[in-house]
Amino acid sequence: MAVNLALVGCVGAGAQTTVPSSSASPTAEASGAIPTASTPTLTSGPSPTPTVPIASVVDPVLVLRVESRPDVSYGRFPALSVFRDGTVLIRTNDGGRVAKLTLEGVTLLVAEAERSNLFAVSGTIPVDPTWQAGFNTSTIDLRRGQKLIHRSTTNAMAPARRAEGNRIIALAEHLTALETWLPATVWLIGPTAALPYIPAALLLKVSLSADPTGSLSAAAALDVDAVQWPLRGSLADFGKPISRWPGDVSTSRCGVISLAEAWSVQSNLAAAWSSPAIPPGDRMSATLGWKARQSYVELSLASLLPDDPRDCSIDLSWP
Repeated sequence: MAVNLALVGCVGAGAQTTVPSSSASPTAEASGAIPTASTPTLTSGPSPTPTVPIASVVDPVLVLRVESRPDVSYGRFPALSVFRDGTVLIRTNDGGRVAKLTLEGVTLLVAEAERSNLFAVSGTIPVDPTWQAGFNTSTIDLRRGQKLIHRSTTNAMAPARRAEGNRIIALAEHLTALETWLPATVWLIGPTAALPYIPAALLLKVSLSADPTGSLSAAAALDVDAVQWPLRGSLADFGKPISRWPGDVSTSRCGVISLAEAWSVQSNLAAAWSSPAIPPGDRMSATLGWKARQSYVELSLASLLPDDPRDCSIDLSWP
C-alpha cells in the first residue's frame, strides 16, 4: 500500500497580514518579508519545532473575485480576491500576496464592476461545441447583498454569445489591473509592497497505496518509519476517511490542523518535499516510502483561501 498526505491552508476573520508585533512594521511592509520572529530551519527527522510565521488575518467575507486561467492549469490562488475588510489577495509568480484597500477603495472597485450591468443574475457562457482547441476561462464573482453573483465565459464562446462574453473578459482584465486605475490614496498597502499570504489553518490529507515491488519506497527520500510524526496518533490513522475518485483503491484520510501543527509536519518531513515551501508556494508535494507495509506515501500541502470552509470538501485533487 501507499500513503498520500495533503495539507491545505485556511485563514480566519480579521484584517491584514501582520508582523510579530501588534502593529505592522513599515520596513516589513515595504520589503514584503515573511512576518516571523526568525527564519525556521527545516530538517528531516526529530528536530526542535521551528518558529511559526504569523498568519495572514483576513475577514473571510468575499466581495469580489476575478480569475482567468487556461483549460489546463495548476494552483489555488485566483488572480484577484477582495474581502470586506479591504484585504486584497493577489496571485503572483512568488505565490499569493496580501495588499490592503481602504473601505473607500473597496466601494470604488465594486462600483466599477456594477457599472458593467453584467451582474443582474448569475450565468455561464459555455464553450462553443464546435471548438476544437484549447481555451481560457474568465470568471467574476461579485457580492450583491447576501449573494455572490457568478459570471463566467471562455474565449471560445459561440458567435451568438460573443459580444457578452467579450464584455466579461474585458471587465476581468480591467479589474485585475486595479492598481493602474484606483487612486493611490485608497491603498493602505499597495500591490508592490504586498506581504506573503500565510494560511492560519490547513487541511491535511493522507492516502495509502500498495507498492508490492518496493520500487516506489526504494526511490523515496524518506521512509515513514524514520519520520517523527508530530501530530496525535499516527500518520496512517489521521483524520477521517475520504474517497478521492470512483474506483480508487487507495486508503485516503483528511482533517483540519493548525498552522503550528502544519509547520511541524513540514519541518519533520523536510527531506521529502519536491516543491517550494509555503510560503511563497501555494502547494507542496512529496512521496514517502513505507517498506514495512509494502507501501508508499504521497504528500500534498496546499493553502486555502480565506473564504474556504474548514472541512474535507476543499480541494480533493492530488497531489
